[in-house]
Amino acid sequence: DAIKKISGIKLISIVDLNLRRATRLAESFRHCSAEKGWNNVLANKEIEAIIVATHNKFLAPISYAGIRVKKHVLCEKPAGLNSEEIRRNIGLARKNRIVYMIGFNHRYHPAFSLAKKLFDQRKIGRGLFIRARYGFGGRKNYAKDWRFNKDISGGGELIDQGVHMIDLARWFLGDFTDVYGWAENLFWGGEVEDNGFLLLRSKAGGVASIQVSWTNWKWIHSFEIYGESGYLTIEGL
Repeated sequence: DAIKKISGIKLISIVDLNLRRATRLAESFRHCSAEKGWNNVLANKEIEAIIVATHNKFLAPISYAGIRVKKHVLCEKPAGLNSEEIRRNIGLARKNRIVYMIGFNHRYHPAFSLAKKLFDQRKIGRGLFIRARYGFGGRKNYAKDWRFNKDISGGGELIDQGVHMIDLARWFLGDFTDVYGWAENLFWGGEVEDNGFLLLRSKAGGVASIQVSWTNWKWIHSFEIYGESGYLTIEGL
């Protein structure tokens, strides 16, 4: 839907292991093919950029393959199973002068865009601390979801919703030098955490307190920024 609203680009190919699903989606675009294997896309010289939206395990390898043949990459978060995979991709992207972007879409939500504008204009003075909460209560048989398979997901709620809050906190407060936290499996069982608790302190001294949860039975998205002379709050999406 987003691609259809952007002028100057065209979607050339859609890849899915379920070829029928890829074909059905490709039919809604002009001159768009359906593929079962992504290697064919990388070999297509007409394609300048790729979007990688898969399970976490495959995000970094496919992105790396795209960067290697000098195609720009928009990769879904969290971009990999661990930071080393992502650092490797960043290094190659810089070497090949390729755009490699992670899909932290919350930055482009109108509320966050406005909050960042006001924050940068020092409307609330110097930033002191951020309090962020993001969570929902899962769903029936949620423990059977692919997210609980660590080999595929790389982690639980921290790598799922937590990366959004970490990214946003860093966006406002800058790089963090001190990191403390707990990854707890409190309810769902399985191989990964269902709750994450973080305390982060930036170079400038600002502190972020983050809690993300798969046992928040009442859905919540709350992001509060407190400064010397005011505050900004974002509730919901």
